[in-house]
Amino acid sequence: MTGKLPTASPDCFYVIYEIGKGTSGALMSEVKKIEKQLEQAVKHRHHIGHDKEQFDDADQRPRGRRPHFKKRIEYAKGQQRAVEEKLDQARQNYETVRRAKAEIGEVYHPYNVHTGQRQDSQIVSGLLADCLNRIQTATTDLSDRCKKHVQKAQRVVDSMVATIAIFFQMIEIYLDNMQLSERDRHLMRHNLIPGHYLKIAADKERDIDRKALTVVHNYYIKRRDGTTAAERFFEAKPDDLFEYLLDHMDYPVRPRNRLKLAA
Repeated sequence: MTGKLPTASPDCFYVIYEIGKGTSGALMSEVKKIEKQLEQAVKHRHHIGHDKEQFDDADQRPRGRRPHFKKRIEYAKGQQRAVEEKLDQARQNYETVRRAKAEIGEVYHPYNVHTGQRQDSQIVSGLLADCLNRIQTATTDLSDRCKKHVQKAQRVVDSMVATIAIFFQMIEIYLDNMQLSERDRHLMRHNLIPGHYLKIAADKERDIDRKALTVVHNYYIKRRDGTTAAERFFEAKPDDLFEYLLDHMDYPVRPRNRLKLAA
């Protein structure tokens, strides 16, 4: 058997790109919006507590009934808890999509990249469906415009699954043409081909890491004169690498307990 085994399909990159384009910014915006709401809720509760302390410590209290501080504080606490729950859900939605999106690239292989076990089209279809179902659940409250990107990605899944089926069909055709013994055929199907495929996949991952380091060296690291290697080579200043990454990569979420501790 000669030739290279494909380790990825352009469809896979398209699916991940469309999902990220439609969801990453919107989900992070929701997280940031609710974080601000929580900050306001915490400040409001503290403000009521401060008013109560001032009232209790005053030498001369205002005439009339005592304000219902306890009731107001309990109500403010309830509002704060509700916002905290919304924030936890928003962060969970963001993390769910981020992980499911990354998992698409991990499961879309004819062999499990961790165990080496064969994954036929039916198995891959189920794994991809699970990823997309989690993404759909986490993006229920997004706008229709955002959801359309997820729907566009989902329409490509059938062709991705078909590619896996074709992969195994081609292997069987090759093995038939080679006229191997049953023993050699078994070794090829269950050992040599999976091993060769996984080696190519691993080499590809290492190549991506090397390319990332090259980008950092050429576009980020500067000499004492403030120029990068890319700027010196092209004799023009390229776009800012940091700004590019901000526009194209997912945002990390804040630690869960940060605002709660501040409260």
